[in-house]
Amino acid sequence: FNQPYFVCVDQEDNIIVSDKLNHRVQVFDKCLTFKHKFGQKGRQPQDMWSPHGVSADSRGNIVLANLGGETDGVGHSTKLQVFRPDGTWVSTISSDGDKLNLPHGVAVTEDGHVFVADPEDHCIRKYRYM
Repeated sequence: FNQPYFVCVDQEDNIIVSDKLNHRVQVFDKCLTFKHKFGQKGRQPQDMWSPHGVSADSRGNIVLANLGGETDGVGHSTKLQVFRPDGTWVSTISSDGDKLNLPHGVAVTEDGHVFVADPEDHCIRKYRYM
């Protein structure tokens, strides 16, 4: 790890960790045996940049909050992403136009909503993702 930031447990007792400075997610079984990792630093919709909050829904989908950043004067989106349990990117929930400034904690509901703590804006935001 390089700054493990947030952790959650899915319905199969897998432990899912956002690995902030490695720009990826790591998944372990309930005995802490490494299973797999996914993600890379980059500018594409499926790429990560300082992942923070992480949560898993009842289907095993992983919802991840990315802080975003800047390299060579180019900004990278602060966004929420959805991945399948194997790490395949599914979609992006929000973009910079949504005024998501500093996403941290993430929680999902059974009816397809995600709640995100945004301490920069002193608020909790709600999005529909499924």
